Amino acid sequence: MRYTWSVAPRAAARLVSALALALAGAWGAACGDEPRTRAAAPPVYVPDASVVPDAAPAAAPFVVHVLALSDFHGALDASAASGLGGAEYLAAHVARRSTGASIFVGAGDLVGASPLASGYFHDEGAVEALSAAGLALSGLGNHELDEGLPELLRLQRGGCHPVDGCRAAATFAGARFRYLAANVRERATGETIFAPYEIRTFGPARIAFVGMTLQGTPQTTLASSVAGLDFAEEVSTMNALLPRILAEGATAIVLLLHQGSRQTGSIDACDGLSGPIADLARRLPAEVRVVVSGHSHVAYNCLLSNKIVTNSGAKGQVLTDIELRFDRASGAYTGGAARNVPVTHDVPPDPAVLAVVDRYRSLVAPIAREAVGSLAAPLRRAESLAGESALGAVVADSMLAATAAAPALADVALMNSGGLRADLPAGELTYGAAYEALPFANPLATVSLNGGELLGFLESNLSSPLQVAGMTYAYDPTAPAGARIAAADVVIGGAPLSLAGTYRVTVSAYLFDRLAIGTGKVTSGEDLDAFVTYARARSPLAPPATPRITLR
Repeated sequence: MRYTWSVAPRAAARLVSALALALAGAWGAACGDEPRTRAAAPPVYVPDASVVPDAAPAAAPFVVHVLALSDFHGALDASAASGLGGAEYLAAHVARRSTGASIFVGAGDLVGASPLASGYFHDEGAVEALSAAGLALSGLGNHELDEGLPELLRLQRGGCHPVDGCRAAATFAGARFRYLAANVRERATGETIFAPYEIRTFGPARIAFVGMTLQGTPQTTLASSVAGLDFAEEVSTMNALLPRILAEGATAIVLLLHQGSRQTGSIDACDGLSGPIADLARRLPAEVRVVVSGHSHVAYNCLLSNKIVTNSGAKGQVLTDIELRFDRASGAYTGGAARNVPVTHDVPPDPAVLAVVDRYRSLVAPIAREAVGSLAAPLRRAESLAGESALGAVVADSMLAATAAAPALADVALMNSGGLRADLPAGELTYGAAYEALPFANPLATVSLNGGELLGFLESNLSSPLQVAGMTYAYDPTAPAGARIAAADVVIGGAPLSLAGTYRVTVSAYLFDRLAIGTGKVTSGEDLDAFVTYARARSPLAPPATPRITLR
């Protein structure tokens, strides 16, 4: 982008002498499909080579700041590992970067898979804290639908939980920000569950904010939670909306998209980008100037297909500051830049948000501090080369212990790694820590499968191997799909798997949705309760001595 200055002749000499310095520090952004890392320095405006005698300087661009967040996941408290985040400090950084023309927006998963301080209250605390921080709009994430559409509508509109009531106050007012969901429709009516977009005016600029979740949301969410909903493809949805948005006078579009990629650099880099975002950016119309993305929990700052594409990571540890520039006369978009900013604690906490967070912290503290056992060694989610984790193995053990007796009579238990959300350190195990590791409280289901069905289910999940108890298995990751595990590779009760045999298998509700087979279903409480009961009875817990999942 070149910015032209008109200058008087007597200023020309000074401009010539300054030109070399300006060019040496000039900032720009490359176009094209490949990710680019932009320098953090602000743009240097380079004078045009032609000088217009006695002309007045061109007006400076009108600047709008879009402050963005994704995947907050109810993280009211700062990260113990990084020391970053905390809702009151996130709000302080938002306030510090806000101007007369700014807006605070989100890209989904603001709630769900949350620590106890928010999750115990069905994420009312997260909604109140983000509302107090000034959040205005957010796209929808898959975790917004963890408890189904009626619960999401309650978080938006207010009211008490239908089962647990209002645990934190006499009533719950609902969000002061608005969810947007352009590609999620109720099948019965054909209507989107929230408005697809909203246009906000800032001086001469009219910016359309469009909210979407990933089309694959049904594959990441309980089937019962998304029953009756259709999820459309993201780019075709944007293309269909474009004429309507432009007819309403929008001069730029910001897409709040809950879909993401990964990269290998710093939070403000775009190195080795992998995942769907680059292809989505390439296929989106040129009028989409910014994609605020999420889902992957990896921060990045990219220019892809001439679009600013950002991700703030997860749990409020990073805030994205996107500067958009517009012509003061026409409102036309003229360029922009973005920066990912760590949410540090070197600013005074926002008092309004601190009051909200302190209330929820004090309410949940007695529950969170309750000791439920101890760990002889850390239980971590980090996986071996074969895909086994210490935490996954022990959680699977607890599921099997909870369902081994009648009426379930389970032989084995299977746990999906995606349901494990936090590592557990050695020493005392509190209820709050256990909840953070297993925040979904998934019901357990035990069903009968024949050996062939069990073998096929293990095979179909090898992209993220299932954690197991009561059995071991080996697989060849280089073999063709469908042939990576053989019956001889699976051992249950000391004997190889019999394809004709029948086995009682315990899984979480999430896995049960994907199993779609089995008979004699018995439900047996929730995974979190099973883990807490197991820890109370068998502390100090330790990881299994030998691996259960190996490569061959």
